[in-house]
Amino acid sequence: MLLPILLGIVGAAFLGTGFVVQQREAARVAATDSFSVRLLWRLMADRRWWVGIASMVAGYVLVGWSLGTGNLVLVEPLIAANLVFALPVAASHCRRLPSGRSMLGALGLAGGVAGFVVVAHPHGGRSDNVPATGWVVVGVIAAAVVVGCVAMAWKRHGDHRAMLLGVATGTAYGMQDGITRAVYAVFTHHGPAALATWPVWTLVGVGAIGVLLAQNAFDCAPLTSSLPAISIVEPLLGIALGVALFDSKVRTSWPALLIAAGCLAVMFVGAFVVSRAHVVRDATAPSLEPAPTQRAAA
Repeated sequence: MLLPILLGIVGAAFLGTGFVVQQREAARVAATDSFSVRLLWRLMADRRWWVGIASMVAGYVLVGWSLGTGNLVLVEPLIAANLVFALPVAASHCRRLPSGRSMLGALGLAGGVAGFVVVAHPHGGRSDNVPATGWVVVGVIAAAVVVGCVAMAWKRHGDHRAMLLGVATGTAYGMQDGITRAVYAVFTHHGPAALATWPVWTLVGVGAIGVLLAQNAFDCAPLTSSLPAISIVEPLLGIALGVALFDSKVRTSWPALLIAAGCLAVMFVGAFVVSRAHVVRDATAPSLEPAPTQRAAA
């Protein structure tokens, strides 16, 4: 279990950094509060946004490696720990220390993750031979959630829109984690021939949808509005996929289940507290200063 845990933690560090950088640049480049596919084209011209993307890609490569060598139920809580790393990154941008409440939330998050891994002891499972009907069912449910959230977000603005898009993003990222597990198995068994299989291209499509949703969530409000939903929905869906599709095993005695559920609750509460930290909001809020072109026109 040591290698998947280490890979998951380092991957979470890159993800946390990438979230903060992407949010800052999305808010700086195009704080329009409108859902737009063209937003990605505008962001692609920003070098600092690519730094955030590179950090996120590095994080998901390490997380994918962790998913391939470990267990989906084991790795998913580690992904939520990206908030523990996002907090100091945001604080460095603000040049001030996080509040005691935020640091307590970070400790709760880390403790909840550690407690769940120890008590639930995720093990076993499979990475291939998942029934096609299972993928169809979860795919339809996930698509319905994403479409429903986007439809509701379309008529809302600011924090409410960002929260709904955060739920949609977390759903897309959770599906991405599950498909990554399947892709790792396909490459293990088939090598380069895996490029002709559906999991690889489905992963590319789901990943692109996740990035689009995330940038629009980041664009319309500070990170504190969307990150709680992303950080809770993604691991929750990933854990569900691990048990339902990949046949991951956990301890099933009543004491173990109750304590594991309590650890997850502590983890999610800690994630919510950290993601709502003032330094995170201040570091990712849209700048009130006019853009250079606006200053020149004035």
